[in-house]
Amino acid sequence: MKTIRTLTILCLSPLLAAQQDSTAAAFVPADSFVIVEFAGLEQCRAAWSAHGLGEFLNTTLEQLDTEQRSALLQPWEQEIAPQLNQLLGAIDLSPATVQGLLQGPVVLGVGRPTLGGGVLMPSVALVFDVSGASQSAERAVSRLEAAIPELSRGTVELETIAGIDTRVVHPGQPGIGDFFIGSVSGRLILSNSRGYFRACVAVIEGRAQSAASTPAYTSARSQLPGS
Repeated sequence: MKTIRTLTILCLSPLLAAQQDSTAAAFVPADSFVIVEFAGLEQCRAAWSAHGLGEFLNTTLEQLDTEQRSALLQPWEQEIAPQLNQLLGAIDLSPATVQGLLQGPVVLGVGRPTLGGGVLMPSVALVFDVSGASQSAERAVSRLEAAIPELSRGTVELETIAGIDTRVVHPGQPGIGDFFIGSVSGRLILSNSRGYFRACVAVIEGRAQSAASTPAYTSARSQLPGS
């Protein structure tokens, strides 16, 4: 029951975020092509309670027979959950740390093409609002840094990019480019592009326009339910 509830929160969060003061799009630059926002577990829990979704889901599940409930849970229990646990185990990340990272708003931004490992690909940045979970962010970065040599035979070096201390990860595998990890003003940035990483830092520091300030973003949000 708890698993289904968690999955439902994650699935409904893009719609529920429209009713919240989500600022995740303010973490990525205005020239981003694609933006995927997650309002954060804290806001989703509030929306969950406010809309009575828990009671509705429980009632719906009670109406299903054992075979139907089993069919609904089986993909998660037999495929997704074991793979997720294996990944978290390899990085040595606890569920509490992951939960801490997801408490606040998160945004996935996709921007201009970048050359990584000799391959042209879109720039991607995953930005977490960790202003209320700095310890979880530090643990996550530390665990990831320690796991990289074992997982990919890669290396990590410290570099100053856009004025902040940045971990530059060299995966050590053909066709996979460097990626960059750094924190600024309570935001944790992970990106596969040096340029897009710099752009995210500039946006967060207020030196560049964010995606949240563009007419296209404002128009798109106005069309979501609850706006």
